[in-house]
Amino acid sequence: MGYAYRPAPPALRPMVRSLWFNEAAPTRRYERILPQPVAHVIVNLSDPYRLLTRGGAWVGDPFRSAFVSGLQPEYLVIENPDWLWQCGAELEPAGLAALVSVPPAELTARVRDADDLIAGSTGWRDALRAAERDAERTLDVLTELIEAAIRPDVAIDPVVREALARLDADPDLPIARLASDIGVPHAQLIRRFRSGVGVTPKTYADLARFSHFLNAIPFDAVPTWSELVAATGYHDQPHFIRSFKRYTGYTPSRYLAGVREYGAEFPSFQPMDEFPTIATPPGATTVG
Repeated sequence: MGYAYRPAPPALRPMVRSLWFNEAAPTRRYERILPQPVAHVIVNLSDPYRLLTRGGAWVGDPFRSAFVSGLQPEYLVIENPDWLWQCGAELEPAGLAALVSVPPAELTARVRDADDLIAGSTGWRDALRAAERDAERTLDVLTELIEAAIRPDVAIDPVVREALARLDADPDLPIARLASDIGVPHAQLIRRFRSGVGVTPKTYADLARFSHFLNAIPFDAVPTWSELVAATGYHDQPHFIRSFKRYTGYTPSRYLAGVREYGAEFPSFQPMDEFPTIATPPGATTVG
């Protein structure tokens, strides 16, 4: 029981960034997951939980075992089971292509069962449950499973690797200049980047900028709305507010209120007491 984290071992780099294990009671029944410039593979070892909405639109997909999340340009809302028991890997932006059998673009803004995407993943749940809830043993097993699933015929495009490094360092870098600096035509960079990552360089830069912003908020002394806006790297307040609402479904002040209420351990994962009000299918459960 508890939480464990470890950086990916050398055998999994540069495809995988980190591995983690979590077993605990959920903070709240619902959780809003904000966009991040990474992909994920997660193995659910407890009762099923559901992806309820994507960007405010009803989804309602249950996940019982291993599943894959591509880059998400919109926020997600999930419904937790009564007890969390799961593990997973945070994938480098271009790492998804080496693990799944479909182009990364087919997983952008999608979450899918891993069964038909990752070789051998149908047996992952049983193998990981056999680690008997020991966090370190579970991560050892998960490392072995992912190592075995990496596709040896797939390598990260060096142009994409260089573009990712530059956009991570400076999300405001114009894409035309980026292409010129790397030495490839603009259209070719966009094509190769989307093939390797699943989104365009511009979309990735927007996700990186938003992630940098969230991770730079001084949560030990939660700022006011005006202080938050003043500290952003966005060019003007209206642009910032539009971007923030698009990525979170919240105004900046509403987001900060949630941080004050629930804590700031994970700025991209915000607990929720109630399911957000949207149009849902007949008979759907919408409140805790």
